[in-house]
Amino acid sequence: EDNIILMAIYIDDSMITGMSPTLIDGIQEEIAWIFKITMLGLLNWLFGMEVK
Repeated sequence: EDNIILMAIYIDDSMITGMSPTLIDGIQEEIAWIFKITMLGLLNWLFGMEVK
């Protein structure tokens, strides 16, 4: 199974998306070991655009 994860970083904001919630959670945990992060939940808006 191909798992593609996309991560966008802009200054101090980031967004992770992909087909596997388990893989996304794992990546967030790995990042949290290195950086102080706040997970705000599902993405609804990005750069003034509504995401569905």
